[in-house]
Amino acid sequence: MIERIDEQIIHLAKEKKYVILTNHARIEAKKDTIRMDDIVESLCSGELVEDYPEHRRGHCCLMFGWSAERPIHSVCRVIKNEILIITTYIPTLAEWQPDFKTRR
Repeated sequence: MIERIDEQIIHLAKEKKYVILTNHARIEAKKDTIRMDDIVESLCSGELVEDYPEHRRGHCCLMFGWSAERPIHSVCRVIKNEILIITTYIPTLAEWQPDFKTRR
């Protein structure tokens, strides 16, 4: 059994398991023209940036990955065998270091 949340998310993304977007995630994805395929691709190669074990929606984390040469951040949690995307966006250099994993 996979224990770490980031490993669970990567495994489920690679297995092409069901990915659910919250309404907020849909709105944010649309703002940054992020497609579902972009989210899944970024999660397949994703890295854990921040872990939120006490989040109000349950244990979730900020994942970072690439899709079509664009950096993508997604806050995710696992519910059963599904990935819930709480929000997703293109990180900016105004808020993140060039590695997109370290906050300014």
